[in-house]
Amino acid sequence: MVSQFYKSTENKIKSKPIYLMFLCLLPFHLFAQQTVRGKITDIDSKVEIPYATIQLLDNTRAIGTVCDESGNFRLENVPLGRQSFIISCLGYETSYVNKVDITMAKEMLLDIALQESFNNLDEIVVHIERDKREAVNDFASISARSFSVEENTRFAASIGDPSRQALNFAGVTGNGNDLSNDIVVRGNSPRGFLWRLEGMEIPNPNHFAYLGNSVGSVSMLSSNILTTSDFYTAAFPGEFGNAISGVFDLNFRKGNNEQHETRIDLGFLGLEIAAEGPISGNQGSSFIANYRYSTLSILNSIGIKVTGEALPNYQDLSFNMNFPTKKMGVFSIYGLGGNSWFTYGSTEDYGYGQIKESAKEKAKTAISGVKHLMFISDRAYIKSSANISIKRADITEQEKNDTYLYKYIENTELLTSRLSTLYNYKFNARHTVQSGVIISHIREKAKNHETDEGIEKVYDDFNKSTNQFQSYAQWKWRLSENLTLNTGMHGLYYGFTKKYSIEPRFGLRWTYSTNKSWSFGMGLHSRAEDLYVYLIEKTDAAGNITQANKDLELSKSAHFVLGHNWNLNKHTSLKVEAYFQHLYDLPSDSGVNFISINSRDIFEYQYVDNVTMDGTGRNYGIEVTLERFLHKDFYYLLTMSLYESEFSFDHKVYYNTRYNGNYIVNALVGKDFKVGRRKKNTLGINLKLIHAGGQRFTGVDEQLSIMNEEITYNNKTYTEKTKEYLRIDMGINYKANFKKTTHMLSFNIQNLTNRKNEFEPDFDLSKTGDKIIKDVITQSGIIPILKYSIDF
Repeated sequence: MVSQFYKSTENKIKSKPIYLMFLCLLPFHLFAQQTVRGKITDIDSKVEIPYATIQLLDNTRAIGTVCDESGNFRLENVPLGRQSFIISCLGYETSYVNKVDITMAKEMLLDIALQESFNNLDEIVVHIERDKREAVNDFASISARSFSVEENTRFAASIGDPSRQALNFAGVTGNGNDLSNDIVVRGNSPRGFLWRLEGMEIPNPNHFAYLGNSVGSVSMLSSNILTTSDFYTAAFPGEFGNAISGVFDLNFRKGNNEQHETRIDLGFLGLEIAAEGPISGNQGSSFIANYRYSTLSILNSIGIKVTGEALPNYQDLSFNMNFPTKKMGVFSIYGLGGNSWFTYGSTEDYGYGQIKESAKEKAKTAISGVKHLMFISDRAYIKSSANISIKRADITEQEKNDTYLYKYIENTELLTSRLSTLYNYKFNARHTVQSGVIISHIREKAKNHETDEGIEKVYDDFNKSTNQFQSYAQWKWRLSENLTLNTGMHGLYYGFTKKYSIEPRFGLRWTYSTNKSWSFGMGLHSRAEDLYVYLIEKTDAAGNITQANKDLELSKSAHFVLGHNWNLNKHTSLKVEAYFQHLYDLPSDSGVNFISINSRDIFEYQYVDNVTMDGTGRNYGIEVTLERFLHKDFYYLLTMSLYESEFSFDHKVYYNTRYNGNYIVNALVGKDFKVGRRKKNTLGINLKLIHAGGQRFTGVDEQLSIMNEEITYNNKTYTEKTKEYLRIDMGINYKANFKKTTHMLSFNIQNLTNRKNEFEPDFDLSKTGDKIIKDVITQSGIIPILKYSIDF
């Protein structure tokens, strides 16, 4: 068409300048289009589906194509902006891909999975559009939703961090902490959470994270390299083990295997560079890599102090390489590494001279793995994976002057290697089964010691290892077109304690009308403590050294969930879930008010002398999600969670857990505006409101504190709360498409109103020792985050 236009206008251009002006504008119209390509596969067998059709849902343009015999498709000249597609194939349910953001600089690569139609395979059966929130994993029945990278870049103050994105989901809270990305799921401790990457368990992938905890300040995983992943809040499928709280199952995306593409981000948080492209064009192999260096010194330089006197810095690198072969299947090599550090120094006078205080903290994490997918037949495949990870933390604290020296040094290291394999077989449209095994070798090192006026005391000094074994089987049975049953069994054996758990799983989904469905899920889940906990040594009254924790059971949790989903219209849904969780076999010590589900890290076990397995817990509540998916460039997400999180030492009297915030409300809303001469640029405005119960803390017994001349807490565990947590965030994004580049300027403001939310208070005795001083600590105020991005 273009060549014909040039030929028909060649003579006219020579004589009429206006035609020349029109031709100069033509290239911009042509450049305002992009290629969309990808592969279509069967959702159960992962086998390519040949000759499926994909069409652009645009009444003004007829753009579509048919896949080749390998399931590959290519759509040329797709207009820029948010576009939707419909995919259909003989014998499969029609599927939709909605509101994909097509930009000038990057080809859009789509991997689309279709569900085989239930009844008549000789006809095209069109069903109601698949719920946009549904997990990618088709064995999940309830309490699971997909994590969209596009949403991560759009929602206010998510700043490309998947952990902060998860805080927008119903039942998930950050425990009222501005500077930490805690993931508290339905009142559970973050320590019961499972992180997975490319189908394998990994250590906590956060910066400033240490042995035994599952939180940090910011994720090492960037949205630049992630693809759609799954987040689970309860009753997860049989393949997931060693978790009693929730699961984040993350996946890297494949790089572009035809052309090289680059993104550069520069802003207040530092520099980030992502690159992708083909490795070997003949084989279709590709790579993608992302590097980030970040420092808060830029914010400090403009007067925004968000971390007190300490100045944190971090950097990370992640990559994924994909190698498809003709006969040996598909190989993938991936990795993630990061380190974070900060230093602190000050001079204090405690009444006996000037004391110089200093602290240095360093944390390093490295994860590397290989994955292999082999198709045995058109109905079966085997997926095998192996990874190795190391997590190390070094902490040094010092106080000194001319006559006094105190020094504390803590070194910890976790080295883990894992091997897994699974077999998946699809019998027909009704039945799919999957089974697998996971073998882990875990080694932990720790040395914690202090020097006080020349006297050295060692708390921990060990280098031990153990093995962990997991196996599972799960079965998806489509009893009818509208009724699906997911069942499974998971087994966990922990070598050091020789304890094991057999865990049945059950899920049911019933679509009783075209827009309404019920879901039910239940399951038993267990988790082993960090090896450090079992190795803690205690000295009894006779001077004998024992390992009092070596016989601890696996902590367990039974989940029960009932949910109802109502699609109010094609773009809006209302979802309600009610749940109950019974936690038992929890390490506890009533003498010091300790129970594992209240602990922030494993080092709290050092102060426990008489650990038993008598502790229990219960979490119950109801969640409501009202969501309008992006339509006509407008969306909103409203979630409300009312819950109780309690524990008991004797199965009779229950107390609040540390994470019992009682309620949380999230409200997100956003609108995109098409701007520019040809409406190819986008201005997005996004708002977010968080309103949650304050942090729990235990009050002080004033009389005992004064009598003992030291702070003594009362036995009313976590009965007190800080003031309610309230925060408003705002994000403004402007995206401009040029001939070969896409530019985006984003400005996110966390805590728009500069509200100083309260943090857990500190208590101290007055200098006269006759009263308690309560120091109300407030969190960070307004935090502006400016970032410029360019894709080319």
